[in-house]
Order: sequence, then structure tokens, then C-alpha cells
Amino acid sequence: MAAETEAGSRLAVGRAPTPRAAARSGVGLGLRTYLTGSGVWPLAVALSVVAVLLPVALTEFAVADDAAMLWMAVSGESTAQFGDSVIAQNAVGGRPLAGLLVQVVFHVAGTIDHLRYVRALSVASVALFALLLHWNLMRAGLDRVVAVLIAVLVCSMPGFLVFASWGVLIAAPLAAIAAGVASMVTVRGVDRGIGLRSWEYPTAAGLVLAGTWLYQPPAMFYWVFLAIAIVGALDDPVRAWRLAWTHLLVGAVGLAVSFASVKAFVWYFGSDTPGATRSGLSHDVPGRLRWFGEEPLYHALNLFDLTPTQWEAAIVVAVAAAGMLLWLFTSVRRPWLYAGIAIALVPLSHLPNLVVTDPWSPLRTQTALAGLLALYLGLGAIGLWLVADRAIGLRLNEDERRLWRILPRGVAVAVVAVSCVVGTSNVSNLNARPLNTELRMLRGQVR
Repeated sequence: MAAETEAGSRLAVGRAPTPRAAARSGVGLGLRTYLTGSGVWPLAVALSVVAVLLPVALTEFAVADDAAMLWMAVSGESTAQFGDSVIAQNAVGGRPLAGLLVQVVFHVAGTIDHLRYVRALSVASVALFALLLHWNLMRAGLDRVVAVLIAVLVCSMPGFLVFASWGVLIAAPLAAIAAGVASMVTVRGVDRGIGLRSWEYPTAAGLVLAGTWLYQPPAMFYWVFLAIAIVGALDDPVRAWRLAWTHLLVGAVGLAVSFASVKAFVWYFGSDTPGATRSGLSHDVPGRLRWFGEEPLYHALNLFDLTPTQWEAAIVVAVAAAGMLLWLFTSVRRPWLYAGIAIALVPLSHLPNLVVTDPWSPLRTQTALAGLLALYLGLGAIGLWLVADRAIGLRLNEDERRLWRILPRGVAVAVVAVSCVVGTSNVSNLNARPLNTELRMLRGQVR
């Protein structure tokens, strides 16, 4: 494939002889090489994400669910909202590992004041996921700066803001990490050309299952990481097809076991446990697809904007679709294969919430879908730039070309910077500050 583009996207061939060169090309980029040869970029990713989410780790507050779960974890008493225990309430929703984790960390925290340490762990987990995402984007051959911008954009969007702000969602970033590792293990199995009985595929299916047992929506980042792996196979349609069907098979096994476990937990803990009725399958396929387009997809297309508008969604669709299609049909063999995979991954990234009867679509369920759309936006922008560069770039003199090359990165940095500023404002002004004020007022009334 092309070694380097004028737009700043690299899809290189061959193995670089040094860690720094390998980190530059992304080819053969192991974890040690990524950490030692990528310069300051991993640190930039981690610090950017932590800076966005930091207010929730510095402020004393608790959302309503946190307060109720804290009471249950510390006292062992039941509540009308969540039933007999933290573990049971999470298990009937298919999240037994999340229930166990919340029970342990909330019991250790003990007080509302100490929940900020729980949220600090969530912030650290989101930063770790951002590094995993950045590493895989570089492994796929994307330019280091482009990979940084996509990783930070994904982790500064509303779903991750909620994960960091709600102590009860401490397991959610871990689910995304498990999904990413599951995809990497699957890719390893495909690239080694091994049979389905090898340890890689059962391990990957187990990681998918573990991700859903932590929290189902971010576990769908499994499909986002598949999309990233497909980017790294744009010059090899056979490998891309093998990656797609192997991921589908492994994911189907993990999700099937996950669904069966939900039914088992509901039977064990009782169908009257709060939350047990939200996992029923919907048989209204047209209705759920219409709901998907009108609710989660429409909101996710607005990326970091909490008040969605049609024109913002239209811009994201136009840039992503036009740029990716132009890139595929001008530079790639068998473009319809890649286009079909890209389309199929959109509903797959929201699958657990798409197939159930629950009509609610909160932001925390849209993280994988929004992350996939952010990736598509980045790839579409690269595709548009490549076409524009071929048409205009060669006609410019050296000074004009230098400015021409700076332009796309400047626009991309501005978009991600706005996402970070808006994200910091949202976690501070919509969560940390008002909830801290509420806590102080309640304590004053109690005194």
C-alpha cells in the first residue's frame, strides 16, 4: 500500500529497523515498541483524556444511583429501586462482574466523599483505553498525530464522560478494554493462519463475554477495533475478509453465551428483581431499526454535542461517507467488500441495545456506536484530503504546499480541542459542580 500521503496519513509497508521508525510506520508495532518508540504521543493521549475528566476525580458528589448503591454495598440492606443486592441487580442485567466490582469498591469507599477515588479509577481506565485505541490505530498504519486526535475525540465524547462521572459505571471502561484486547487476540489468530481450535479464538470469545459481563454497550468496541484492523488490511482484501468473518464468528459465540447467562441469572435471582425485564428480545425488526435511526444513531452522529441537530448529523454523514467511498473506489481493490463491512459494523456496534425491547437510549449506551462514527469521520476526512491533494496540491508552489499541508491538521486539532473543552465543561457544569452543591445543601439541612 502507499507508504506515505501528503495529507499526513501513513499506511506503510515493511518492518522498520528501529523502535522509533516502527512507531512512525505502525507496521509490526508491538507494545514495547509502541511505548519506547512513539515519543510523547502516548503521554499526550493519556494526559488529554485525564485533563478532560479530571473534575469528577477532584470533587465530592454522588449521582442518585451512586448514593443508593453505596448504601446497599455498605449496609447490606435492600432498596426499592435496586432490589436486594448490588450483585443481583447487575446480574439480571447481564453484568455480574460489574456487580461484583461495584460491591467491592463501594464497600471499600464507604462514604460519598470517597467516591471520588472510585471515579479516579474510572478516569485512569478511560485513559488506559485511549492508549489501547491509539496503539491499534498506529498498528493499522495511521499517522501518529491522526491516531492521537481520533483516540482523544472518541474518549472525550458524552458516553465516556458519563462513565467517569458515575461511580456505578466503574466497570464500563474495563469492558471497552476487554473488547479491544479480544479483537487484538482475534487478529493475532487470523494472521497466524491457525485453526479455530487454537487458544486465540476461545480466549477472544471469553474476553467478549467478560466485556459484556462488565457492561454490554462498551463491549461493542470489539467491532470498532475490527474496523481499525480492516484499515490495516486495505491492501489485502483476502485478509480483510478473514478478519471480518472470524471476528463475526468469535463475537457471535461470546454474545450467545452472554445472552444465555442473562436468562440464567434472571431465573436464579427471580424475574421480579429490578431490571430483569429490560433484557427481553424484540421481534419488531422494522420498528427497532426505525428507533435505531431516530434515536441512538442520530444522537451519536452529533458526536460531542448534547443537543443534536440535523445539520450536524448531516455533516458527519457527508464527510464520512463521501471521503471513505472516494478513498475506497480510487485506491483499493474490491471496494464493495470494505464498504459492506463498514455499513454492517454500524448496527453491530449497538447490537445489545438494538435487539431488546427497552426503548430508552441514554448516552452511556452509545459509546461504541459514537466511537465507530468518530473513526469513520476521521477516515472520511483523510479520504477527502487525499482526493483534494491530488487535484490541487501538485499545482501549488513550495510555500503554498507547506500551508496546504498544515491546513487539515489545523482543522482536525480544532475539532478535537472543541470536543475536549466541551467535555470538560459538561463533566464540571452538568455533574461535578451542581451535584457537589446539592450535597453541601443536603448536609446543611441534616445539620
